[in-house]
Amino acid sequence: MLGLVAPPAFLGLLRKSLPDETARQVVLEVDKDLTRYDAEGVRAHLPKRLFETSLRS
Repeated sequence: MLGLVAPPAFLGLLRKSLPDETARQVVLEVDKDLTRYDAEGVRAHLPKRLFETSLRS
């Protein structure tokens, strides 16, 4: 599983440049620039399901 978080324009470039095999692994895309946030701020912008313990195993 792969998640992509990037500003909208860059996310578009990423989508176009990913090999098909890698693109099939993408399960989450967040089109936001989160570079100015601390860890707590980033986490607030991501789906809560990412932080559930069942996903970590």
